[in-house]
Amino acid sequence: MSFADDAAMQKKWKAFVRKINTKTDDYSTVLKTIKMFLTKPFEATVEGKAFTGNWTAQNDEWI
Repeated sequence: MSFADDAAMQKKWKAFVRKINTKTDDYSTVLKTIKMFLTKPFEATVEGKAFTGNWTAQNDEWI
């Protein structure tokens, strides 16, 4: 079972969204976006390389 499929975490996510009074994507979509955001900087760090990309939230990608 993946983290996104965890019923308890989905319930916590829904409670959090209600608490901050905002509209947002479902939990699995948010997790996918976080993964896309962190993957390239993390890989660069592991490889000992500098990372100078710029994140574009409009396209959910590094440029």
